[in-house]
Amino acid sequence: MDLLTHIASRDDFIKKIEEILKKISTMSEEVFSARTPAPSPYMLFNHNTLLMIRVKELRLIIERLYNNRIELLKVDILAHMTHAIPPNSPVPSGFQEIMSMVNKIDEQIVLDFQTMLLFTSIALDELAHLAAYILNSPKPQKSSFLKILEDKPNGIFTLLQKYKADMLWLDVFSRLYRNKMIVHREKPWQIGHSRSSHGLDWQFTAPISYGWLSEAELEENRIQIEDFATKKGFRINSNLYNTLFELLNNLHQFDSEEQKKIYAIAETLGFNLPTFQAYAHKLADYLNACLTDLIEYSRNNFSNINLGAPTHSENR
Repeated sequence: MDLLTHIASRDDFIKKIEEILKKISTMSEEVFSARTPAPSPYMLFNHNTLLMIRVKELRLIIERLYNNRIELLKVDILAHMTHAIPPNSPVPSGFQEIMSMVNKIDEQIVLDFQTMLLFTSIALDELAHLAAYILNSPKPQKSSFLKILEDKPNGIFTLLQKYKADMLWLDVFSRLYRNKMIVHREKPWQIGHSRSSHGLDWQFTAPISYGWLSEAELEENRIQIEDFATKKGFRINSNLYNTLFELLNNLHQFDSEEQKKIYAIAETLGFNLPTFQAYAHKLADYLNACLTDLIEYSRNNFSNINLGAPTHSENR
């Protein structure tokens, strides 16, 4: 990705977030105006507020990712210029400072990328709770993004099922990382990344440590990955992780049993993640679309919305 495309991507993302925040406010205001509930704490408005907070946090994290990637490019260019000195010449003054800046910014991007994944999971669960109250789901307090994803056809969350492909995409990367790299770290997965020093490319990787799996186990997983890729006509890359990424990137094209097998392979081998630019826009587009549908639904069903009043309240 070149610099102008990167900046345009950042600015477009910020615009999308502003639209999302307006829709969150609109939903709360319209429901409150239509129902005029008695003064009391209500779960619907609580989750609405929390969703707004999470979206603002994600905006801060992702905008910082965009800006720090530009700063990293700047210092990468400076570092490259210092490497152009003739052999046996003294190291230019300031070289160590430049390399320290490279490392510091790079570490900040790594931290913010991981934070983006974790905070995405939190925001998606908040959206799921909000949707559960709007759609009057049984036990809305038990709702989650995963429950919406696994909802049966014609279930309570049918309204949002048309976004199944995006939901699978957002879920697989954030949940795999959270479950296997943070919460249940059962194997020696590595945490690394690759980047271009002359562009804005930056990709997070989490492969299994070399030597943990036997050659036979690696070959078994390679065969499965290539079989899945061949079935859907995906190009088989010489890098096994790039082919696996194509499967995860297009998980919606596989049936539920195949999805479980691909997920299991990624748990075994580790995986590459999408760029933060791609992730940011996929997340923003999904939130925008869901909120648009929920607002439209609520306008036609104000009386059926569960406000989530206290159990002792008569104003539900």
